Amino acid sequence: MRKFTVIAGLLLAATALPAAAMTPGQADCPVALAPAGLAAATADSLLNYSDDKGLDPKVEAALDKLVKACIARERVTADKQEAYTNYVMSALVVSEMKGRLAARSVSVTVIDNAFDIGPGRSNPQSKDLDKAAFAEIVDKMRAGGVDINTLSDAALNDISTYVATASSMYRLAATL
Repeated sequence: MRKFTVIAGLLLAATALPAAAMTPGQADCPVALAPAGLAAATADSLLNYSDDKGLDPKVEAALDKLVKACIARERVTADKQEAYTNYVMSALVVSEMKGRLAARSVSVTVIDNAFDIGPGRSNPQSKDLDKAAFAEIVDKMRAGGVDINTLSDAALNDISTYVATASSMYRLAATL
């Protein structure tokens, strides 16, 4: 479905909303019901996204099936389905990025604290991170045991993807 091509763009530019609680079932459904490999395929498809190509059609079809299953299982109302569709994709990417960062021995907790990501936190957009904010974040990461000067480009990419997607995911959660 072509709606996912729009969704991929929205994930990177979601509107600023404070994080709020959603039902545990809504929050857990995407990762709980996702077939093996879908989180990785979604993350890779999003990272390689272009307006010309869109998402991989097989990934798009699997996402559509997952979204429909979660909407039905969690009884998401029609007025919340677009936000929940975006949330499902975000949740899968966040899950994958957590795994990749753990494999690189990079603490997601340190990143969450440094960037103020999570329920009840600011969940900033990249446009909100000026030079002063970035310097403060680097200091917080160092204090948490992550020296960004020693990280590979791939690790920094994973951190950037995690930060953008996790912030977006928590802002989306506030709309449900």
